[in-house]
Amino acid sequence: QVQDNTGNLEQAVRAAVDEAKRSERALVQSSRLATVGTLAAGIAHEINNPIGGMQNAVARLLADPGLTEKQRTYLQLVQDGLQRVARTARKVLDFSPKAATAQPFRLRAVIDGARALCEHRLQRHGTELRIAVPDDLPAVHGDPHEIQQVVLNLFLNSLDALEQQGRGGHIDVRAELLGEMVQ
Repeated sequence: QVQDNTGNLEQAVRAAVDEAKRSERALVQSSRLATVGTLAAGIAHEINNPIGGMQNAVARLLADPGLTEKQRTYLQLVQDGLQRVARTARKVLDFSPKAATAQPFRLRAVIDGARALCEHRLQRHGTELRIAVPDDLPAVHGDPHEIQQVVLNLFLNSLDALEQQGRGGHIDVRAELLGEMVQ
């Protein structure tokens, strides 16, 4: 009986050690992702400062009435490019890790934010994202940034699966009120 108990104990210890190793790997991965997010936020801040200055310079140049049409076209292209970079940096800042704070938020806003982060890939692959989320859904309670990250991961995983099948396809997102819960 002692031998059986010793064998069971050894097996339980091995299982606990294996679980601890799995948990440690997950924690290291989570820490790496948080570090990358913090780094991305820092880079976005560094990008925003010179972009703002360049946007002001281009706006002042465009105000010159003596520009040729070709010069005006080139400056407008530069202005459009700078606005796109600024929007991208803003999206990175909005998505960067923050202290989790539960609060009421609109699910549709979170879905739209995640969509904006993968819009280019949706268009490039020709995938349609169909969203059926009623505007009158009540607010849900949680951390909107964390939920947006989950939704974005679902979109990216879905795109990965669709891309393996070829071009096109669609991703459906639906939500509804069931009793007092949003599903």
